[in-house]
Amino acid sequence: MVSLWLIQPAQTGRTTPHSTIHPIIPKAELLSFTGMLKDNKIQLKWIVNRNRLVDRFELEKSTDRKKFFMAALVFCTDVTETDYYEYIDRSIEKKVYYRIKIINKDGTESFSSTLEIDPSAAPESIEQTKTPSYDDYC
Repeated sequence: MVSLWLIQPAQTGRTTPHSTIHPIIPKAELLSFTGMLKDNKIQLKWIVNRNRLVDRFELEKSTDRKKFFMAALVFCTDVTETDYYEYIDRSIEKKVYYRIKIINKDGTESFSSTLEIDPSAAPESIEQTKTPSYDDYC
């Protein structure tokens, strides 16, 4: 494993013996989060990179996009890099929102973008794909 370090100059703006050195800790990346109606159920799938850094996922659900509650707790696999996850939720008759709370082994947390599933809408598949930045996970 490669160690990365960030050297932060002292207040003077130049590197001195008093500079602070901080390790750069990589974070897990959520590569995609998709949902679709299939056989009268909601099929949610997500792909995560650097899987070894994640402790668990909390799949959260809402009917108003304001108050979310935990619908499922999904523990990580032993795969070290990219892994695929899936959750099947019961059928619904109205619009519902999902997001994933990612809890890393170092205790940090981050959220996916919110996925909206509306069974009365025409499309059968909804996808939220995002290329996360470092700031999304810090």
